[in-house]
Amino acid sequence: MKYISLAVLIVLFVGCKSSEKIPTSQTSTGIETEVIISENQVLFQIKNVSNDTINIYSPQQTNIQRLVNNEWEKVRVLNCPCGAPCAKPIEKKELYIGQVHGYVWNKQESWCGKKNEYGIPETIKISPKTGKYRITIIYQIKQSEKQIIYKEFEL
Repeated sequence: MKYISLAVLIVLFVGCKSSEKIPTSQTSTGIETEVIISENQVLFQIKNVSNDTINIYSPQQTNIQRLVNNEWEKVRVLNCPCGAPCAKPIEKKELYIGQVHGYVWNKQESWCGKKNEYGIPETIKISPKTGKYRITIIYQIKQSEKQIIYKEFEL
């Protein structure tokens, strides 16, 4: 038991990207999530069902992960075209009581490759593999701690 606890702590410590502690769960209080899958896209919707305004963090960035060998790996998704001077995405969005926030994933992995003769990086796109995926949602109700939930789906 002692070794299992130590292993879990090591995994949690190594996997953290920041010193901020964020509770995680598959379910939440305060928000409802829905994933709508069509032939060409996946629509993610987040609805505030709490009695207060909530903050959604990184609302413009699609944070999708794929399950590979029992490990969650980030799916590469460009939020801005390669070589384009894009504005910094907003850090958080207020979601009022009953309000819905949604964003669409075009069902493609994408990243910037080598630069062409004009100095613009090539955009590389591939179709996603079939399997289990999840979206990560970080939110906060009032002044409580930030929470993170996962909504799983399959392609």
